[in-house]
Amino acid sequence: TLKRVRPSMVELKEEEPSLIFTKEDLIREDEELVRFRDERSLYGTLVHLLMEGAVILVKNGKELSEKRIREIAETGKPENEKILNEFIRILTGVYETFKKGGYEQTWADKTLMHEEDLFKKLKSVEEVYTELPFTLFVSTKEPLFKELTEIFDLEKDKGLYVNGIIDLLYKEGDNYVIVDYKTDSSSVGMEKRHKPQLELYKKILRSMLNLDTLPKAYLYHI
Repeated sequence: TLKRVRPSMVELKEEEPSLIFTKEDLIREDEELVRFRDERSLYGTLVHLLMEGAVILVKNGKELSEKRIREIAETGKPENEKILNEFIRILTGVYETFKKGGYEQTWADKTLMHEEDLFKKLKSVEEVYTELPFTLFVSTKEPLFKELTEIFDLEKDKGLYVNGIIDLLYKEGDNYVIVDYKTDSSSVGMEKRHKPQLELYKKILRSMLNLDTLPKAYLYHI
């Protein structure tokens, strides 16, 4: 059988769980609210859903409605109305921050490309794709296969499928740009921690689209 791997797997090897926010940030001390902020997976999932809806609307000159934000919050399965309202408040805050110019990416290497005002950028580019799924078969003869076998525990004589989801892809001029949203609790060491995943995304996209050069890619910390 052929093995299937995901680029996002490479960042999980040394990552330790930690808080998204400190408990001092909470408006009310509630066990369920603490759970929401402590579980990065839940926060990350809801933020990705929010961005998926917002990006499409922004490109078309529209805005995300309060109703849609509530629907996204409800996918987090809050146990009561109080928790639902907190989910809505947090997601609304994220959306409003993007509308006002986005999050400051002060952690980022200034020599690399990091767009802070993402909504403004998306209004000006030609093509935009959000939550783009991909599946790519990599044969043993391709250079990418050798790189993958050095990262993952793979059989050296069999091809493999690589699949995943690119959070955001846009085309500016002749260049494709990959944006990977991150909801890590801290930006410290984030670029180094997620660099292998970004590099794989770039190589996979080049292979899929038969590009002459690697596309650009950067992280966006939310």
